[in-house]
Amino acid sequence: HQTMSTMYTFEFWLVAHELGHQWFGDYVTCASWSHIFVNEAFATYSEYLAFEHFRPAQARSFMDELHDEVIPDYATYGTAFCDDTTDEGRIFNYSLTYAKGGAIVHSLRFEVNNDSLFFAALKQYQQQNAYGTATAQTLKEVFENVTGLNLTDFFNQWYYGVGYPEFDVAWNQIGGQTFLSVTENATAPNSTPFFNTSLELKLPSVQGDTTMRVFITQPNQVFVFNWDNPISTIVVDPNQWILNTVGTITKNTALTDIPAVEDVQVNIYPVPTQNIVAISAAKPITNIRLFDISGREISEFNYSNAGTNSTIDLTAYAAGTYVLNVYVANSSTPIRKLVVKQ
Repeated sequence: HQTMSTMYTFEFWLVAHELGHQWFGDYVTCASWSHIFVNEAFATYSEYLAFEHFRPAQARSFMDELHDEVIPDYATYGTAFCDDTTDEGRIFNYSLTYAKGGAIVHSLRFEVNNDSLFFAALKQYQQQNAYGTATAQTLKEVFENVTGLNLTDFFNQWYYGVGYPEFDVAWNQIGGQTFLSVTENATAPNSTPFFNTSLELKLPSVQGDTTMRVFITQPNQVFVFNWDNPISTIVVDPNQWILNTVGTITKNTALTDIPAVEDVQVNIYPVPTQNIVAISAAKPITNIRLFDISGREISEFNYSNAGTNSTIDLTAYAAGTYVLNVYVANSSTPIRKLVVKQ
């Protein structure tokens, strides 16, 4: 079967799956049954890519079916890492190895947030391990080298972990700004108490929809956007990028500001600014990350000799609204601040 697939039927999805194995399973094979993910997850995602390219109207329903297959049992018994290689049924469990595996690859593509880099990483993985074996750790290292991302949280949460996030969203609109409060609840807190993840939020409006990308870095967060088109609801993860469920979506007229994350005071000035933003904090600053309003990370500033004051030069950036994630000593949770450049 390494050069010619044998199939009992010629369903579109099955042909795509088995042809996917020419690369994921044959050209590069899992090093152990524990990491069957690198075979079957990518063959399953080959089905999605085939729909996306040849039958795009069916791609969303295919991903919906994967999610529906995983969600009912995901919180009770499910890690994509095969933890019992003595049981053939566990190795080839459809919900975990195939459906959850394919959904995780879709989430990895979302996390990379750049299709050129995503597919370049897959090509590098194939070339680096050609005619050999690989594990999920091998895949992780290749993706980190190609994209420059730290994917430790991603693999710990989605691949090794159990459960999925459930989101409650509250929203309000005031004076041309839209406020969104997102609360994440873990469904398997003993295994994965929190999912540090990107998330898309769609704001439907008769004047035109828009989709915002936010970074969930703590259980309760508030985001604000310059968006004044009247909305009546929020759509969570409209493109099914991550495994999740939605709890409540409500309008909260008391939502009027970004609350303090903790007792650490961080000030930025001037706002708005033309070029330079000054930052002062009650505790030493250890890291600052700058994002555009769509959620794309632009720059990261690390501080080895941490002080309580810093400056960020926005001269090279276009006018608009940006978000600063400011990390201070003894805290892994960033304090988010809006910056407006004129």
